[in-house]
Amino acid sequence: MICVILPGRGAFGFVYESALKQTRQAAKQSPIKAGLSPSSASATPPLRNVAVKMLQPIDPGPNAKETTLAVYRAAHSKWVRDPLQYACKAYCTARQELNILIHLRHPHIVPLVGICTNPLSIVLELAPMGALDQRLRHYRRSGDKLSSKCVQLVVLQIGRALEYLHQHHIIYRDLKSENVLAWRMPEPFSAATASDGEDLSATSVHVKLADYGISRPTLPTGAKGFGGTEGFMAPEIVRYNGEEEYTEKVDAFSFGMFIYELLTLRQPFAGFETVKELILEGGRPPLTYRDLIYPTYLLDLMVVCWSQHPRDRPSASQAVSIAAAPEFIHLGDVVSLADYGSCCAQAVVPGNKRVMQAIFLPPP
Repeated sequence: MICVILPGRGAFGFVYESALKQTRQAAKQSPIKAGLSPSSASATPPLRNVAVKMLQPIDPGPNAKETTLAVYRAAHSKWVRDPLQYACKAYCTARQELNILIHLRHPHIVPLVGICTNPLSIVLELAPMGALDQRLRHYRRSGDKLSSKCVQLVVLQIGRALEYLHQHHIIYRDLKSENVLAWRMPEPFSAATASDGEDLSATSVHVKLADYGISRPTLPTGAKGFGGTEGFMAPEIVRYNGEEEYTEKVDAFSFGMFIYELLTLRQPFAGFETVKELILEGGRPPLTYRDLIYPTYLLDLMVVCWSQHPRDRPSASQAVSIAAAPEFIHLGDVVSLADYGSCCAQAVVPGNKRVMQAIFLPPP
């Protein structure tokens, strides 16, 4: 029974929260995942909350918002006007996404639960905290920012998901916070975000990559096709409209823009009109002083990921190695001493607040 409209869109409608009635056999096989004790799983088939991504327009009901109803009416009118065309499009979308999802098993990729034929929809695991872009908006409204540790954990988890996809010769093509779902994230101004997140445990953050509608299997020579979101698409896709081959390095470019979202709590190029031209000319979204207080390695990873040329961008495996390094969130800044004489450096060790000092002398 469909009960709640979730933030998000399917190909022709919305993403709904629904209750899935499991069989006794499925409940016995995974009672803990269903939220039951093994003894109660054999009594009554449990209900499991899932997300249903609609691939055809379904009336959201009289209590829906006017904006929601307007989107439904527009999609429904297209479907009625040319049902064969849009039914074929919905079928191809379902087949494309299923072809990718059915082979994926990873802790940071949203798992497929099943498919419904009437109405045509894809059933996925439900994210308790919704899309990551909603969480970032919540932080921005509150006046807080993500701690360096929280950013590191999100970057690592999504980086590992990309690494897994690339190992299976799949290019994601649409990485952005809207397509990342959150299972666990600290609240703004919580204890977990204090002291720059030093007390944040690895289990406090859990995100997964979702929406494989425009993902593509890749050949050794690369892939073709125009797809992605403006501001996140790599220059090589924009320049040739997807007609020339490109590699998985297009995901690295989007990864840099995704890190920008985490640091600034804004979409890249928000308010700009000629985004494609800016990217092709080497332009990148603006950074404020508040954005630059993050550790230097974190900023460096963002910048190297959005490099203009694919060969200059790191692979997903390299990005994960960089983000997993102990110094990733502990090095504040780097300066060259080539033009300086002797200087003194001071650092505060987290935890015990012990001050460390070092004096650097010029070479003889």
